[in-house]
Amino acid sequence: QRHMAALWTEGLVFGMVSREGVYAQLITRPAGTFLLRFSESSAGFIAVGYRVSGANSGIKNYLVKQEDTASATVKTLPDFIRSRPEFSTVLQYTGQHLEDGFPVLYPIHKDYALKAYCAARPTKPVDPKAGSPYDEL
Repeated sequence: QRHMAALWTEGLVFGMVSREGVYAQLITRPAGTFLLRFSESSAGFIAVGYRVSGANSGIKNYLVKQEDTASATVKTLPDFIRSRPEFSTVLQYTGQHLEDGFPVLYPIHKDYALKAYCAARPTKPVDPKAGSPYDEL
């Protein structure tokens, strides 16, 4: 999938982490915080671990499916993540670890973190019946 190497290099894909590791990273975070990781059970797939609140509060894990990133409007993993309101703040791996070996993850808003990897979206729809903003020759 496009952008995976760049997302990995930027620390936006945490890598191989178990569900228990996801829980440990997210349990004290606010709802909407998430991390991207490689799936343990489905080789080659990305899973999103995320914190939810309310009646279903806790930590959830979502396996990103091929159809999630193959539609007419959502082309890439970053586009999919940005389109989902459940995900607001991504945990970015800094490459550093605490003395106990726990990795240091930095919370960053998904729009800021993923902007460079998403398809450009016009600020307002273009009306094909409207006149052209360009002058005629």
